[in-house]
Amino acid sequence: MATSANASRRPLQTTYLSKSEDLVRCPLASATSTARENAATCSVVEEAHERGESLQESLLDAGVARLRPVLITVGATVLGLVPLALHGGPLWEALCYAQIGVLMLATAITLLLVPVLYAAFVMDLRWITWREAPRPVPDPSEAAGGHG
Repeated sequence: MATSANASRRPLQTTYLSKSEDLVRCPLASATSTARENAATCSVVEEAHERGESLQESLLDAGVARLRPVLITVGATVLGLVPLALHGGPLWEALCYAQIGVLMLATAITLLLVPVLYAAFVMDLRWITWREAPRPVPDPSEAAGGHG
């Protein structure tokens, strides 16, 4: 019967992941940041909706507002992974290249596909109800100069 003292004397077993296991785990590692970025984009669209903006204005505002944070996050991660991918050895090479590829794909999804799908849910499928606030009608007397 093995005791805890004998168990602690066993040599540490190092497990190396195969390249295929690395390629499976990379998308899972990126899913959290992608979901967070997509949720932030949708929340910016919803805030614009609450202000009464049109769907097109809301989607454009969300795209502009989220462009810099998304690109900075992905750019910093990719630039940090490039040296490890190039000089990190065979264990890191597949993992880094897979992570870089998944981040680039997730960036395209966040910046392009999410607004398109949001528009499809509102305009085509009508799963999201979009009501614009009525725009105030200018008073004709104020437009003429307001002199009475």
